[in-house]
Amino acid sequence: MDLMDAYLKLRAEEGDLQQRRERAEELLFEITQAQSRVSANLSALLDVAVHFGVIEEDQVDQRLGEADLEEWRGFRRQAAVLRALQDLGRPAHLKKIQEFLRSKGRNDDHVDLISAALSALRSKGEAEPLGGGVWVLAGNHDVPHGLQLSPGGVSPDDLHYNVFANDVNDAEVG
Repeated sequence: MDLMDAYLKLRAEEGDLQQRRERAEELLFEITQAQSRVSANLSALLDVAVHFGVIEEDQVDQRLGEADLEEWRGFRRQAAVLRALQDLGRPAHLKKIQEFLRSKGRNDDHVDLISAALSALRSKGEAEPLGGGVWVLAGNHDVPHGLQLSPGGVSPDDLHYNVFANDVNDAEVG
């Protein structure tokens, strides 16, 4: 095998590894979505069990809390940030994402780490910035209270996020 053959073989292996990495990321995204569905179904099932007196409400809170914290600790950072955006269900400021991750027991909740994860998600086409530190799932430009983030409406730069507000609904427009 000459040098050129070795080079071509390594380039082919590099391409194969990239394809495998992309597939692994797709699978991780599918797993995250499936975990979301399972969590929602479990919550609904436990609500029914409480309603019919099969278990007590305080037992539900304890079981859900322990399972939820363990699940969130198992996510890689990008998956956790993506899941946070999904669970929040609306455009969210970095501070809101940080608060959400803290509430889930994450210890990698520094704003710079979240920002880096969002940038990586942006490069994959999974998240988009709206401006002023507000992010949204890719393709989800629905903003609460009828704000239009499009020509003729309110631009993302017009949103001034109040870090003490509960969510983007409390952002000031101006």
